[in-house]
Amino acid sequence: MIVLLSGMALVAAAQTQPAAPAILQQAALYQIIALGERHGVPAMEEFIEALVSDDEFGEQFDVLILENASAAHQNLIDRYVSGDDIPEDALAPVWRDAVNSLLAGGDNTHYARLLAAVRENNRDDVSPVRVIACDPAIDWANMDSASAFWAAMSSRKAFCVDQIRSRALDTGDTALLLRGRSHLTHTRGNGDEAALGYQLDQSHPGASYIIHLLTDTAPALQALTRPSMDPMTVETAGEDSADRRSQFGGDATYQETIDAFLLLGPADEMNATVSAGFTDPEYWTELERRAQLIYNASYRELAEQFGNPLPPTTD
Repeated sequence: MIVLLSGMALVAAAQTQPAAPAILQQAALYQIIALGERHGVPAMEEFIEALVSDDEFGEQFDVLILENASAAHQNLIDRYVSGDDIPEDALAPVWRDAVNSLLAGGDNTHYARLLAAVRENNRDDVSPVRVIACDPAIDWANMDSASAFWAAMSSRKAFCVDQIRSRALDTGDTALLLRGRSHLTHTRGNGDEAALGYQLDQSHPGASYIIHLLTDTAPALQALTRPSMDPMTVETAGEDSADRRSQFGGDATYQETIDAFLLLGPADEMNATVSAGFTDPEYWTELERRAQLIYNASYRELAEQFGNPLPPTTD
């Protein structure tokens, strides 16, 4: 459901409507609907998959942009969503060859389901949805130095900004962008490099509508959530409040940072992540090589440090 707020004191009087239709409606007003994820939250993955599977998705959106899909495999993505005879397990390189694959936390079954949903909808759609890989191509097979990896890592945001501009904004298309929340703010953000959302605003003012999954434990915000609730979005228009400071906006308020929250349940549930561990022995060997090359550590050590799942064979 969508809740329009004009100040936290007016929560009780807010009007509501289902979240998916509200997001689809925003696509008529903005070219980029940027959905800020917390990666690995099952409820968010289920919501996005249902949204992309909706028959109206292809009517409102021209493009789906994926953060951790490798541009090295853009042709594979294009062929698959166009209906070519490609088995689903052949899609694994799309996310396994992403720049940040070492810290991704496992096989991206979420992306596999999203690509399958787009493929299915495109069967009968006269204007098929395109899926754009927003992670720069990296030649893992021939990478032999950590410096080459860090060069690719430092180019991720600039590459994605260019993809969004050239393959959606400049072509007049409407896109759903899926990316981690720290990248999607109207303010410059907390890092040395300006946030992706801020950069898009500089070149295409007013073209982007940013929504973040709500995981904030502030009482005024968590009062809006409950277990097993229907999905809703909450627009941030209204009075500023000290307990509504954004964790991603460089000390700015949520109102200054984003346009709306996506509410799917209480913060403790939205902060619990789940990943499907890698089980392919050949790829496990490749992850070990990458980990030693870049971090001088085993993949097991990295997985344990970041709370990522390990293959069953390593228990």
